Amino acid sequence: MRDRLFSIMLFVLLGFHRAADCSVISSVEPKVLGRDNPTTSAAFSFATMDYLGSYGHTDGSFLSFFEADLKVSKMGRIIEAVSQAEILLTLNTDSYRSFEVPQAYIATSDDLGRGKVVLGRKFEPWSHLDENWNLGVWQPLFRWDFLAPDRVGLSGIFLNLKLDSVRLVAFGSPFFIPDRGLPMDLRDGAVRPDLPWAIVPPERVRLLNVYTPVRYNVIVPPVNEIVNKPSGSLLAHFGNEKGIQASVGYGYKPMNQLLLGYDPYLDVSTPDSPQTVVQLYPRVLYHHVGSVDAGYKGEFAEGLLSFLVEQPIRDETPRTWMTQEVLPSYAISPSMDLSVVGAGLDSMRSTRLSFSYIKQWGGNAPDAGPKELTHEGVNTFESRYPFQEAVKIGIHSPVFEKGR
Repeated sequence: MRDRLFSIMLFVLLGFHRAADCSVISSVEPKVLGRDNPTTSAAFSFATMDYLGSYGHTDGSFLSFFEADLKVSKMGRIIEAVSQAEILLTLNTDSYRSFEVPQAYIATSDDLGRGKVVLGRKFEPWSHLDENWNLGVWQPLFRWDFLAPDRVGLSGIFLNLKLDSVRLVAFGSPFFIPDRGLPMDLRDGAVRPDLPWAIVPPERVRLLNVYTPVRYNVIVPPVNEIVNKPSGSLLAHFGNEKGIQASVGYGYKPMNQLLLGYDPYLDVSTPDSPQTVVQLYPRVLYHHVGSVDAGYKGEFAEGLLSFLVEQPIRDETPRTWMTQEVLPSYAISPSMDLSVVGAGLDSMRSTRLSFSYIKQWGGNAPDAGPKELTHEGVNTFESRYPFQEAVKIGIHSPVFEKGR
């Protein structure tokens, strides 16, 4: 029996208090899933989407794209290996293409006992709130889509221990792989994004009471100064596959998002056409992360309450810089999944309704820097938390099934 499943997902996100002026996003995404094979799977989707809102919005920002998700796994008596690749191709822009590897690891087999060692890039359920709302606090993201980026796993070594209804995970890594952002093309000192709704820095600014065009230069540090950042985290999960469940996580690691600083000056070498030169400096900050999830999962319904805390550690920067600032962040999110038609939550043939809500405090902060450059309450840089209060409602349903 070979089954092919066609499903349609309708996703609506409403932000009540937004850090970015993107108020509603909607998409209709038919998916074609490959045959059910324990070692190989493939999913293909065609989707269209648009952001409604004025900030960064341009005519013709309605985007269509094709996405493929391929996963291959090999299970042996001693070693197992898993790799996953995602390919994205936009259809109505300048054919933007991306390739991402969310997971790629080797591990000892479950047959060897309760302990397991994993080496590579791997997903772990550090925080339901972080994953559900795509915040990228625990695990990095590929942020080609502002509100629905692709999640990727942490990279390093994982030590797993299973003790009846308790699972313990310890993670450590000597290096750091940050978020991948939107593709930006820096030409002639101007930033030109490949995607229509990207938020770009201003082309003109007021410096020393003079409005002038801006030329940007990115001062990229040596790669080893960015990636040579060790990290570690712990996760404890309590409960079985069904019933009452809880998990607690703590991590000390670099932020997945590179923060920015900039040092502007007025170039008057050509008196008739002065311009502002902005030197951009990527920064890597550490933070403490804590998360708690608690809830219940049954055959047809699941409810969860999730908490997430982040404590940034400020780095040292020159006093002449304008800098992106962050504050301690606290977030809470209740969520619910309900199977209304079909064989239950775990079945691909089930029609499910999902609901979640988030409330977040702190996190984003006004820019800091010299008084003559600082505007009170103004954020020049993109916010790390895209919304502070939001509701998400989803409908997931197979609409056509063919088998033989």
